[in-house]
Amino acid sequence: MVVQLSLEYHQVIEIVSQLTDEQRESLLAYLSQNRSQKMLSSAQRKAIFHANILAHTILEEPSVRREDWYGDDGR
Repeated sequence: MVVQLSLEYHQVIEIVSQLTDEQRESLLAYLSQNRSQKMLSSAQRKAIFHANILAHTILEEPSVRREDWYGDDGR
């Protein structure tokens, strides 16, 4: 049975907000699985890659001193 509904995006968001936490988790798993099965274009893959990049830069290098990582007692 195929049902074709004409819903606006904001209506879908309202419907999803009414779901229980378990139902949202199930929906998220379904969407993630469905997305991974589709073939993405190179532009889509590039957009996903750039969305995962940190928005800020790291301003300093990590210290090489053990005390800076683990405290004065060296543990």
